Amino acid sequence: MPELSRLVAHRGDPSVRPENTLPAIAAAVAAGAHFVEFDVQLSSDHLPVLIHDADLKRTTGSAGSVMDLSAAQLGRLRADAQGPSCSEARIPLLSELCDLLNGAPQVTAFVEIKRESLERCGTETVVYAVTRVMRNARFPWIVISFDREAVEQARMRFDAAIGWVLDHYDAASLKRAKNLAPAYLFCDAKKLPDGKIERGPFTWVIYDIDTLEDADELLMRGANLIETSCITRLARRLKSRAL
Repeated sequence: MPELSRLVAHRGDPSVRPENTLPAIAAAVAAGAHFVEFDVQLSSDHLPVLIHDADLKRTTGSAGSVMDLSAAQLGRLRADAQGPSCSEARIPLLSELCDLLNGAPQVTAFVEIKRESLERCGTETVVYAVTRVMRNARFPWIVISFDREAVEQARMRFDAAIGWVLDHYDAASLKRAKNLAPAYLFCDAKKLPDGKIERGPFTWVIYDIDTLEDADELLMRGANLIETSCITRLARRLKSRAL
């Protein structure tokens, strides 16, 4: 049976509050999450904000790109077009997220840098902007990305702990992961082959899992942490199991 300490809150808890918003992160913390994961893009004025897509349509209902609007303009958009309605849900600054989690120093944050911002703004610009904000954190944090260059730069230039997100689970990717030796290695559960998950010099994080039964099975196969988009519900089930 997984413990709550082995669950990662994916974009906060988007099952109860809109993804990547402060209410979603606060809900995950309230549920007892030990780990939270969220996505970061850059605004037009190069401030890191929490949002998954570069395109605004899915989460805000507005047309346009995150990177074409200032952080102030983005902060005025409601971010509940996708998921539960919440009038308080806005696109937050990464610095606002730090302020929130500085009140929960027991929580570890995975800060995912998205490729769209890296491609448009440049790796050095994005990594510097993110790490500059995160240096004010009073909680553990790890820079993660699908982009290997970004996490390598975060570690080498800014001494950040890193995680790498796999595009593919195959021999070539696993060899690269072992050479990179990130603290955490992320993989989509749908990309895993049957059988044991190969061990390495990293902690495996498998996403996106919404049942305790699937979490149990993946932990038995070698996963270390399980990322879920419904941590409040799973936390309640774990509590009921223990009674």
